[in-house]
Amino acid sequence: MMTKPCSFAVAVLVALPLVTQAQSNPKFGTWKLNPAKSKLNGPPPRSDTRVYEDRGSGVFHSTRTGVDARGEPFLSQYAAKVDGKEYPRLVKGSGAMSSIAFTMIDARSVAWTVKIDGEVAMTGTSVVSEDERMLTTTVRRADARGQRIETVSVYDKQ
Repeated sequence: MMTKPCSFAVAVLVALPLVTQAQSNPKFGTWKLNPAKSKLNGPPPRSDTRVYEDRGSGVFHSTRTGVDARGEPFLSQYAAKVDGKEYPRLVKGSGAMSSIAFTMIDARSVAWTVKIDGEVAMTGTSVVSEDERMLTTTVRRADARGQRIETVSVYDKQ
C-alpha cells in the first residue's frame, strides 16, 4: 500500500529513488539491470546492480556496483534527499560524478541532475512501475563529440 510522498529519493545514474514513507517506498531494495529491456548506447555492462536504502529523516543511500563491458569494475555511492539540493558523491574512484540533485515528479518518479566540477553533465528521470517490479532510468547527456544521446536502462527488482 502506498502512502503520500513525504520527501524525495531516487537514484541511478544513475538511479534515482522515490521517497514515500520508508516502509512502503517501492524504490528501496536491490535492482539488477535487464539489458534485453534496455536501450543502451553501446555494449551492455557485464553486471549492474543498484541498492537503495532508507537512512531516516528523508535521506536515502544509493550504491551502484558492477562490471562494465570492458571488464572494469565500477562503484558509485551517495546519500541524498529529494529536495532539489546538491549532494556529493561518497566514493571516489570510477566515474566522474561530483554531485547529484533530485526533484520529485510524482509518487513513483523523480528527476535528477548530475554535475561534474560544477557543470551539468547529465540529467534524467527514474520511474518505478505500478507493479513495483521494474525501475526505468532515462539518462540524457552529450557523447564525446558533443551530440545529445539518451539511454534507457531497465532494472528488475530482486
